[in-house]
Amino acid sequence: MGYRKSDIVSAVSIESVAELLKISLEPISTGNFTARCRCPGINHKHGSERTPSLYLDTVKNNYFCYGCSSSHNQIDFYILDSYYNHLYDYEH
Repeated sequence: MGYRKSDIVSAVSIESVAELLKISLEPISTGNFTARCRCPGINHKHGSERTPSLYLDTVKNNYFCYGCSSSHNQIDFYILDSYYNHLYDYEH
């Protein structure tokens, strides 16, 4: 028996994904967002930005990056980081 994406999305929090990926979150209270971090995406500056531009809504388990326009749920957040790290490992 396989897992449906909707089952994973409802069972896993975006905060736990960030913790798994060792991404530190900065709590905020701006609009609908509850935390922010530096964007781990390959299409972004990856750590060289001074101000975190990826904002997370830990209640609805989604995110949006104002730097590269990446967005969606915790699965896509995991892929965003994992894709970059996989490419980095492959190139080095």
